[in-house]
Amino acid sequence: DDIIAMMGPFTKELNIAFLKFYNCKYMVLKNSGDVGGTEEKMKACKEIGVVPIVIGRNTEGYLTDWNEFIAEINLHENNVLRRIYEKDK
Repeated sequence: DDIIAMMGPFTKELNIAFLKFYNCKYMVLKNSGDVGGTEEKMKACKEIGVVPIVIGRNTEGYLTDWNEFIAEINLHENNVLRRIYEKDK
C-alpha cells in the first residue's frame, strides 16, 4: 500500500533500511546494472537475508516471465518450510 517516491540509485545502507522497515522477505528487481544500483540492492539483500528475485532479458539468464517468477517464489518457500519441518523433528 505504500509508494516510495524517491529517485535512486540508493546506497546499500538505504536499501537495507527500506527492506527492514517493510519487513521484506523478497526484493524483486530488474537487472539495471550499475546505473540502477543493482549491486547495492544485491549486497543489501545478502547482508540481511532477503531473497533477491532478478528480472532480466532472455540473454541474461534471469527470470523473464511471470510463471518463472511464481515458480521461483514457491520453490524458495517450500525449501524454507522443509528446513523448518526437518529442524522440528
